[in-house]
Amino acid sequence: MCKAEEQDLLRATEIKLAFERAIERQAMRRAWGRISELEVEVKDRSIFVRGLAPSYFLKQLALQGVLDLIEPAVPMQIVSNDLLVERPS
Repeated sequence: MCKAEEQDLLRATEIKLAFERAIERQAMRRAWGRISELEVEVKDRSIFVRGLAPSYFLKQLALQGVLDLIEPAVPMQIVSNDLLVERPS
């Protein structure tokens, strides 16, 4: 792999990570910071969302936050919605 290809790959990785973090921030904003262990992973045109929500309402708000960012972007889909509802004890 030549230096230019390595730089392109590094830049693409940085963009992907920045996009994932932006989605996480928006999901947390929408859910008032109440989602724990939130992880977002983007692979190709698929998004995988994982975490714990204290209620179905907050899960819905977090997912709306994800949609806020991906709908105006390239056509993507949420493939894995693994936000689990776990009521605090």
